[in-house]
Amino acid sequence: MRLTELTRRKKVVAPYDPVEREREMLEYYKEQGMTKMPNGTKQLFVPRKVESYHTKKEFSDYIFQNRAQYAYDDEGNLKPEYQRMIDLANESIMFEGAPILVNTTPNVGGQKPTNSALWTSTAKEKSNGKWTSSWNDFVQEGGLPDKMKGQGQLGYLYDVKPGTTVCEIDSTNDAKCMYEMFATLGRENTAYADPEEWKRIREIGFDSGYLLQKDFPWQHIARHFDCVHHYNFGRSSYDGFSDFTYGYDCESTAWFKSDHLTLLGKVPLWTAADMKQERDADD
Repeated sequence: MRLTELTRRKKVVAPYDPVEREREMLEYYKEQGMTKMPNGTKQLFVPRKVESYHTKKEFSDYIFQNRAQYAYDDEGNLKPEYQRMIDLANESIMFEGAPILVNTTPNVGGQKPTNSALWTSTAKEKSNGKWTSSWNDFVQEGGLPDKMKGQGQLGYLYDVKPGTTVCEIDSTNDAKCMYEMFATLGRENTAYADPEEWKRIREIGFDSGYLLQKDFPWQHIARHFDCVHHYNFGRSSYDGFSDFTYGYDCESTAWFKSDHLTLLGKVPLWTAADMKQERDADD
């Protein structure tokens, strides 16, 4: 057999393509996400009510008038953090009533996705017919200052539709995987088109959870997943404030695509008084 024929028959190995690899990983994560919580669960939304606001204007008036001594700097300018509170105020976190849910795109960066449709926690029905969740337990047990505990006696129960795609982030390592994947997929052509820029991204992404927050790609995650779920609130990778999941107080889900939720109605909440009564009965 001639040498040219052997050469012609030799199998050509395609060059390594990091973009294609990450596309495959993304499809894998999305497929796995359909088997993770909150699939097959009921979710409880607990309105967090600081005061009785019914419109964003009422809330902004409160900031401008009643908190003027805190909200403005020496030059009379509204401080950025207070402007951000007003900008991010929505029915799901500030006001009474079941939120008007829409699909949202969260802002870039941060430890948690801001501008999500709403946050829920997996619902649990108690023997007396009231409902609770990890978040409700956390609040009722004193996990928030008293002024933030005025959440009322009613919550809103949702059913999760089948096939919900869940992005699970339980540790800094989970966040790093997402960061690297979307840093690759978000670039034009190949990840190595600009080696120096790619090097910078990798250094930021793999240094610490704190630096991951700088430009974490929530907007890309929201395009491919219906929600982000955090379960491991024990923070097994906890190493202080540098851990990405530091500050997640309990098991919870932030929703991007609210059409995966069906509102079942209002339900009575398990309260601190119920907890005390239960403890007294056990004693």
